[in-house]
Amino acid sequence: MLSIKPDHKLELTELGHQQAKEAGYQLKDLLNEGESLRFYVSPYTRTRQTLQGILTALDWKGNVETYEEPRLREQGWWYIFW
Repeated sequence: MLSIKPDHKLELTELGHQQAKEAGYQLKDLLNEGESLRFYVSPYTRTRQTLQGILTALDWKGNVETYEEPRLREQGWWYIFW
């Protein structure tokens, strides 16, 4: 039986995890200690995994707020091909 994983449940690739951590390291270099951060992410699995990778590498001591915003999801084109 063919199993198709919905787009919102697709996970980051290993490269994606590495890129998320690298983004966190680069972001840390740009910020001043103690600054507050606010992240908005879509509810998609890979965007939440990207945020987790960034936050892990960032290891931020200041205030960090995260918000899940469904309107930030990718545009769904799958219906065109059905």
